[in-house]
Amino acid sequence: MPLRTFTGMSRRDIARDLAGGGVAADQRPSPGGARVTFHSGRFFGPQRGAQISLGPGRLVLVSAGVAVRTEDVVLLGEDDDGDVELVTRTGASLVLDPKHFRGTAGPWQRFVAAMPPGVERSKRGAAALTSGAVAG
Repeated sequence: MPLRTFTGMSRRDIARDLAGGGVAADQRPSPGGARVTFHSGRFFGPQRGAQISLGPGRLVLVSAGVAVRTEDVVLLGEDDDGDVELVTRTGASLVLDPKHFRGTAGPWQRFVAAMPPGVERSKRGAAALTSGAVAG
């Protein structure tokens, strides 16, 4: 049975859920030795007190109880200020800056690399929005 929320769950339970692909009964580690990592917001940053978890193909905002699976993402864009926006096929949107969390460089790159090939990745300021327009 899929776990419905991450609020109040221990790190171990979240790691088991991520490794099992959202199925609590499947406690086996994922193939390839993919790890689940936890990252707290930087002490003097806007995400102080928040925590994210990056696992094989999933991102979890632990305090909000929100999970995003890579196979559900249709847009992965970065704004000019460094915020990353993830939009899912259901229209849900999540905006965060991975640099506001400690130790996310490697795990974030693995999460982005796990995105399906059809994910749109161009969202860079006003130029990206008008790139198809003809100057005239």
